[in-house]
Amino acid sequence: MRNRRWLKLLSYVTGSVNEELLLRNEYLAAENQILRARLPLNRLLSAKTTSNAWGQAYVCCSRT
Repeated sequence: MRNRRWLKLLSYVTGSVNEELLLRNEYLAAENQILRARLPLNRLLSAKTTSNAWGQAYVCCSRT
C-alpha cells in the first residue's frame, strides 16, 4: 500500500516536469521563430553552414 503512494507521487512529479519541459520547448521554439524573422535574409545560415561553423569552432578550440 505504501509503495503505491510513492508510485503515484512519482508519476505526478514526473508528469509535472514533463509538462513544464514541453511548455518551455514551445516557448523557445516561438522565440526562435520571432528572432529569426527579425534577422536580415543574408544573416540566415543553412543547416549545413551552421553545422560546419560549429564543427570548425570545436576543432579550433579542441586543439589548445
